Amino acid sequence: MSAQRELGDNHGQRQGDLTTMRIAVLDDDPLQLELMDQVVRQAGHLSCLHHSGAAFLQDLRRESFDLLLVDWEVPDISGPEIVRWARENLPPTLPIVFITHRSEERDIVQGLACGADDFIVKPVRVAELQARIAALLRRAYPQSQQDVLEFGPYRFTQSTFTAQF
Repeated sequence: MSAQRELGDNHGQRQGDLTTMRIAVLDDDPLQLELMDQVVRQAGHLSCLHHSGAAFLQDLRRESFDLLLVDWEVPDISGPEIVRWARENLPPTLPIVFITHRSEERDIVQGLACGADDFIVKPVRVAELQARIAALLRRAYPQSQQDVLEFGPYRFTQSTFTAQF
């Protein structure tokens, strides 16, 4: 089952100088899921929360997301299976982060090898997770970070909807 913490359809919408992104989160631990939700919302993004791998995959098939946060061990499907499915079926630039209790080198290597872009060991450090999310989004969607666009003598500021000649 998924729970969405959204205020309308703001997918990729600019709010002031921040672009709001939709982030799908998978974790079977309600406390961890709530923490991830708080981190995502504090960063100014929208979260779509999932308690099971099946619900997560169902939403990935029907909706689009800008970043995925995936726990390795959920009861119905493994995190690596989910990441492999995402890499085979979703845009290749979609950032994916494993967040797990697994900390062995072989687990980190396996997680990255199956397609994750980053790997965070629990307990999650909030500021670090926010920084990693921001870095991955900045690399995956560089155009959404630009507030000012310049074309020859023309300058457009997206946040204020102004143009200068």
